[in-house]
Amino acid sequence: MANYRFFVGWDVSPDTLTYCIHTQQAELIHEGLIPNEPEAIKQWCGQLPTLLSCAPKEVFCLVEHTGLYSHLLVKLAHRAGLSVCLEDALRINKSASRQLDKTDDGDARSISIYGLERAYRLQLWVPDRKVLAQIEGLQRRRRNLIKNRQSMATSLKNSLALDKEPLDKAVSRAIQQAIAKLDKVIALVEAKVQQLIEADGELQPIYRRVRSCFGFGPKNTVVVLLETGFLQKISTAKACANYAGLRPNEHRSGTSIHRKARTSKKVNLSLKTAFHQAAFSAMTNSPIHRAYYQRKRQEGKTHLQVLNALRNKLCRTIYACVKNEEDYQINYTSALHKS
Repeated sequence: MANYRFFVGWDVSPDTLTYCIHTQQAELIHEGLIPNEPEAIKQWCGQLPTLLSCAPKEVFCLVEHTGLYSHLLVKLAHRAGLSVCLEDALRINKSASRQLDKTDDGDARSISIYGLERAYRLQLWVPDRKVLAQIEGLQRRRRNLIKNRQSMATSLKNSLALDKEPLDKAVSRAIQQAIAKLDKVIALVEAKVQQLIEADGELQPIYRRVRSCFGFGPKNTVVVLLETGFLQKISTAKACANYAGLRPNEHRSGTSIHRKARTSKKVNLSLKTAFHQAAFSAMTNSPIHRAYYQRKRQEGKTHLQVLNALRNKLCRTIYACVKNEEDYQINYTSALHKS
């Protein structure tokens, strides 16, 4: 374990960065706010080791992953030689140190304490390979384009059906043309993502093995791989199931607290949606998974319980395929069984 002397928690927003610094003894020594701008971050990171009288690597900076707005801070702090960790907001929210009250100062304090308590098992941030950064950026653009496309299409549909006066035909036609153009841009982005994956010797085999499993098409496969770091950052099926909310949690204590097991709502929704789409597709199109669904229903399980079991089953399947470096086989026989 690295010998960190100071722990900095960062709460990130589009315009500002709120920080809090604790010592090894959990003593709060400083907190404040700086603009989320390159020059301000460079100056702060450069001066910090001198102010604390320590080496840059002895400062552990924990940044809550808030998407695009965290990237600048993480990159510049890493360049300054500080020990930087980018942690998922879901994991921080589930920690005991997270308070119910929501303030930037309070969040920075709880993030700093989270880093103090867990630095020994958190991985330091390192820059992604260029191809991964490109795919992530394209996928972000795709999500935004799809939202805009859905908003325009829904608004046009409601306007045509519910407006007091019919919408002008020229305006309606122009909106339909704009939607068609968005469809072309979305298709172009998806093709570029596919091209980048196919051209990379490390990513292509992982992508192909996940795609070989029932229910995983090009779109939800890319989502699963990006959200799990191509099954490297989230390296086990159990961890992935917890992260995506696929595993029901029990709530029992004594005789007074006893309710049915259910999945958590504090999950990665993009990942959960991708597995849901895969499970629904497999249940509809795969004879094996459809038979599994019917068998479980006959045992008295509800539709949602069986669908969740299918999501778990598919999660374990893709991890097994990637780990064993084999494509999915319908009639698979293990090496132990063969021997």
